[in-house]
Amino acid sequence: FASMVRDSRPRWMVPLLGAAMATCCSADNFWFPPIPTKEGRRLTIPAAQEYIGKYGLSLKAVHTHSLSLEATEGGRRLEHYRFPVDLPETPPARRLAGSSRREIVRLFLKLNSMAYGRTADPWGSDVMDPILAAGDSIYGSSIKTLEQELAAMQADLDGFWDLVEEEENVTYAEETALGMTATDAAGMGVHALEWHSADLGTVLTFRGTYSSGDETNIQMWISTWVTTVMSAKMKYQWLNVAGLPWSDIMNEDKALSSLINDAATPIFLGGSYFYASSFLTNLQTVASEHGLDAEKVALTGYWEFTKAITESVRSNLDGSTLWITGHSQGGGRAALASMYLEHKYNEKWETITFAAVGGQCFTRDLDFTTGNMLEDLDPYSTHTQITEYVHALDIYGFYDYDVGTRCTLGTTNIASSNPKKYCEYVFGHEGAELMMAGRVPGFSEELALKFRRCRYFTHYWNAIGVYVYDDNYLSENGTTDGGCEQVETLPENSDRCPNLFTTSGCGDELSCAACQVSTSSTGLFNCVWCESDQACRPSYETLITSCSSGYTSKSDTCADGVNGVPGLSVNGLLVVLLASAGLALL
Repeated sequence: FASMVRDSRPRWMVPLLGAAMATCCSADNFWFPPIPTKEGRRLTIPAAQEYIGKYGLSLKAVHTHSLSLEATEGGRRLEHYRFPVDLPETPPARRLAGSSRREIVRLFLKLNSMAYGRTADPWGSDVMDPILAAGDSIYGSSIKTLEQELAAMQADLDGFWDLVEEEENVTYAEETALGMTATDAAGMGVHALEWHSADLGTVLTFRGTYSSGDETNIQMWISTWVTTVMSAKMKYQWLNVAGLPWSDIMNEDKALSSLINDAATPIFLGGSYFYASSFLTNLQTVASEHGLDAEKVALTGYWEFTKAITESVRSNLDGSTLWITGHSQGGGRAALASMYLEHKYNEKWETITFAAVGGQCFTRDLDFTTGNMLEDLDPYSTHTQITEYVHALDIYGFYDYDVGTRCTLGTTNIASSNPKKYCEYVFGHEGAELMMAGRVPGFSEELALKFRRCRYFTHYWNAIGVYVYDDNYLSENGTTDGGCEQVETLPENSDRCPNLFTTSGCGDELSCAACQVSTSSTGLFNCVWCESDQACRPSYETLITSCSSGYTSKSDTCADGVNGVPGLSVNGLLVVLLASAGLALL
């Protein structure tokens, strides 16, 4: 039984949880009135518009979801609000006509940072003290205290929202004023900003993960990924994308991590299921009376809300061009909105995302429900209008597979970089262990701090800015030091997408080098690479599966010249005895 659990990487839990979720939380068992789109009160903010005008844009509208003040039989309603903003009488002095691709990318990253509004301390001294003591702050070695770090982070953000709050005499996240409960860390719903430029047109910016609702919604996107292929993708990132060698530190971590990961996996899945269930229940409780498809809300979480915002923005274009952008989960949402408009209206609007969750796999089969997004978009096609910018070592930014072009940042001198320095202690660990680290008292608390330090240098908007605002990493035409490439489109039923079935523990590896540093799920067998099949297999399969190019083992040279280092070896005699005793036992 223990061997079965190890070889299945506790995926046997997933169908059980999925079935339970489908039974208790299906649309048939929930009352989901549709969610309406309403026009919020008009905002007049001339000073704030003048402030943002230095970037060549004006704020056109704020999109959010709000709990209604009146209770109904089903509870308080959740409503989508579009708050229109008075445009300035005189257009911004800065004009964006003729801007280079690099200037557009930098502008959009700035808009994404502003979508978060004022941010409290996201790190804490336990994360930042070692970074600041070493003089490694992304804002420069002169930053020595947490207070200085926060001041530097907020320097470009507070001015705009301070002016909005002052002129409207409200608090940005105050429900009774603007009704923006999605802007509150404890809020629910999708939050987006709609910008206007006389030269560019309309720019729709989706905020990334910020609220508790955001945190829960993304579990429906990534839970199976985390427990199945996340570790394999991390190895591919380190070895092939970043071009770094697998170190002794990472091998030491890998041996223990595999055992801890097996214990963490059912806890992670159980917790994700619990929160997803509560999340959908809360959506049902506060759902409104008109607008969205009730069954789809029950099956796809925030997707119907994203569509409502997207449709609202499209209806207010007035013939202008639309651009779409977002960061992190908001980047994934921006890509989905772009795919949706392409699928429904045959409109391909330029979309630029940062550190986004990819959308090729989860859109086909959402976790903890029986839902998908296939009626609304096509993950089986190439989407040339979507470009993603991501750091080579951003673990979150490599969740799932991107749906368009991926431009990789930060590969120049990466071996001596801070991302490599702080992320090396993370990449030898496995998915569920990383996601559970620090969430249970006493469980891998030090690993949780290391993981957050890694993300500080790779994932957050200000970390991405280190590279986007540097000409050495971002060229005038928008290409990057790590290169831009169209991500391969996975066919229907591709085994590269996570599923509920067991794997060998080798089969998810994406390259020869990643295969070389891997073992079977039981840890008993090394993995070997078949170049002709582009497949990684446990060594015992060489007895029954041929490879026309011959197998590449740990001691061989990979065809692409990128090699890992020897991983965990197994006792040769044990292998022979187990194989002769019968492969079925493993």
